[in-house]
Amino acid sequence: MPFESPNYTQVPNDFFEVFMRDLGYAEIKVLLAVIRMTFGFHQEDCKVKCSLSDVCSVTGLSRPAVLEGAKKVEEREL
Repeated sequence: MPFESPNYTQVPNDFFEVFMRDLGYAEIKVLLAVIRMTFGFHQEDCKVKCSLSDVCSVTGLSRPAVLEGAKKVEEREL
């Protein structure tokens, strides 16, 4: 198996059951990165530790793609 185990980040079921079908590629990657940087580190927010460069690095997306994905995620209030 390509994943190391046990090593998990909880992702809310609503991500898969409600939101994922309507999210674009960048939105999914940005939202999963933020979930990892919050729930994955057992925190409720990532204001200090989650920079634009961090999200670019984690997602492999360009700065404009991350900004657009983040804008859409924010507009959806996710």
